[in-house]
Amino acid sequence: IEKGELKLTSEEFSPTEVVDNLIKSVKEQAKNKGLAFEHSIDSSTPSILIGDSERVVQILNNVLGNAINSN
Repeated sequence: IEKGELKLTSEEFSPTEVVDNLIKSVKEQAKNKGLAFEHSIDSSTPSILIGDSERVVQILNNVLGNAINSN
């Protein structure tokens, strides 16, 4: 980011769709490790956000992947 090499986009996206799509693969990873996995999206979550949905997916995938792999 400091070098200006990371390009972020600013576009509308549905956080619910992003999370639902990501959860499909994460649930399978958790299941394969014998872990239960549940998620919920708060009803106050906006239906549309503006930002870089690919970066959001990358961050969530890293955090969830680390949590699953550490167990």
